[in-house]
Amino acid sequence: MTAPLTPAELQGFRETLSERYVELAGEIERLESEAVESPAGVPVEDQGDEAAESDKRVDVDLLEHRGRTLQDVTGALERLDEGRFGRCERCGTWIERERLSVLPEARRCATCEAAVA
Repeated sequence: MTAPLTPAELQGFRETLSERYVELAGEIERLESEAVESPAGVPVEDQGDEAAESDKRVDVDLLEHRGRTLQDVTGALERLDEGRFGRCERCGTWIERERLSVLPEARRCATCEAAVA
């Protein structure tokens, strides 16, 4: 059984998540700016244009992924504020420290994550 997180551990996770939030928000802003500068739907004229269209699709996918990750990070910061950080949302046990160190925005323990995946 995993023990509750210490105040020092919680502060470390808060710092990590806050840094991750700033990083993701900046990346999302950059990707959105690039998307505005290169509107999709422009006719594909040659192979170079096809590659550019492919890059745009990748950027849109990346933007969507980063947006979901930012929501996860925001949720983890909210759980920290509410005193619920580190508990599995499914079973209520403490999430393994090793898992949180790799994925601090994790909402479920490894067992429950595997069950819902």
